[in-house]
Amino acid sequence: MKRLEAMGYVTRQRDMQDERVVRVKITLKGRKVREKALDYREQLVAKMGLSAADVENLREELVKLRANLSDSDVTR
Repeated sequence: MKRLEAMGYVTRQRDMQDERVVRVKITLKGRKVREKALDYREQLVAKMGLSAADVENLREELVKLRANLSDSDVTR
């Protein structure tokens, strides 16, 4: 968050009633970068030649794989 704030993509502000709560808001600069990233994502998905369902299934399988590898005690 500190880096994103330093780059001007977000602002952070403590809640006046509960200082443990930090409110994060995206800036105009952050919105522009987000839009660019979304455009890139659509192009990437199109080039992959997969349907939206295929991409979601792939993501789910990768999450399972990562969890399985994290949970295993495989030694090198």
